[in-house]
Amino acid sequence: MTKIFIDTNIFLGLYESNEDTIEIFKDIEKVKDKLVFPRQVYDEFLRNRDQKLRRLKSNIKTNYKIEIHPTSLVRFSTEYNQLEKIKEDCIEIKKSLIQKIEEMIVDSSKDPIFSQFIQLYNSASVMKIERSDALIQKAFFRKLAGNPPISSKKDSLGDGIIWESLLEHVTDDLILISRDGDFKDYSTFLIDEYRSKTEKSLFIVETLSEALKYVGEEPSDKLVQFEEEQKKRILYMATDLSDTLEGLNSLARAIDRSHIAGLSSLVEEANKSYMASLGSIDEATERWNSLARAIDWSHFAGLSSLAEEVNKSYVASLGSVAETAARWNSLARAMDISPFMRQSDMVERLLDSPSRNLNYLSTGYDSETSEWLEGDVNENQEESAPDESSQKKDYTIEETQVETKADKDIEQ
Repeated sequence: MTKIFIDTNIFLGLYESNEDTIEIFKDIEKVKDKLVFPRQVYDEFLRNRDQKLRRLKSNIKTNYKIEIHPTSLVRFSTEYNQLEKIKEDCIEIKKSLIQKIEEMIVDSSKDPIFSQFIQLYNSASVMKIERSDALIQKAFFRKLAGNPPISSKKDSLGDGIIWESLLEHVTDDLILISRDGDFKDYSTFLIDEYRSKTEKSLFIVETLSEALKYVGEEPSDKLVQFEEEQKKRILYMATDLSDTLEGLNSLARAIDRSHIAGLSSLVEEANKSYMASLGSIDEATERWNSLARAIDWSHFAGLSSLAEEVNKSYVASLGSVAETAARWNSLARAMDISPFMRQSDMVERLLDSPSRNLNYLSTGYDSETSEWLEGDVNENQEESAPDESSQKKDYTIEETQVETKADKDIEQ
């Protein structure tokens, strides 16, 4: 006997249906004895049901609105008053509907879809497969090996657990109904694996209507319409996603162009600034070189002037030194003393010897020969004796005796 597995997304899709879901469950009841229900499907339905209801409540809050923006021309008309009344009624109905959904979230028994699902799961005709640690371990190693079904959620093992449950417990031909690509996109691998494991056939379809036809049952119009709605919704979502991606791509391209244009402008401005700075640097360098040349010229000119003045002063000082030396040598010869005697000693000698023949001092100095001219003095003339007055002792006002230099010479 052929078995039928209905994936969780088929049951959750009933919350988006515009058709009577009770009628759709009646179609499912037709193949109830063929259904295979892994525990993983039951848990996924319960886990995602609340999310579906909250999303439905959010859509009602956002989309079901009546906005009236009248002008004074119609504000006081009867029709406008009627619209206002409808708007108030709509708000009250909207609040009531939202409250009803909130009650379904809190109390699952008030949710008709959930009630039908639980009734189907608890049916004795349905083949239920409990989840075990062994199945989880197999699903884990399957994921590590990279074998399908591969869930879009990277950290989920849900589809792997479902598939391992089917491989472990189903021994008949199997029709797998799923709208996502976790199974359909890897049909070749899964069909081959199922045949190798069970020696039976696997058929992967997207709608319950196809499965009913496989087993010779006719789907209801409600089911067909529901599935058409699902296809349109999927197509719409795919188109909307495509448009969104195209918009993002266009935005990305615009950002890239703007970025590149911005970079180009930045580079251009940077180049301008760089060239301008190079011009300023060149100008500053030229000014610095000019200043350096001016400083060098001034420095060399100053050095030349300084050297010239030093040379003049040096030459002049040499003349003065030579003239002074010549006078000193002539004076030393005239006094018959050593030319190396200190000048202060020579002055004292002159002051202490007033009777010495100093006629040579009045004879003059020859600037051409740099010599002092001596007078006509009798060489045989005896040296006059020192005056007695020079030998006398000199007294100060305080009557203190002070020896003169002449006294010291006589005593010696």
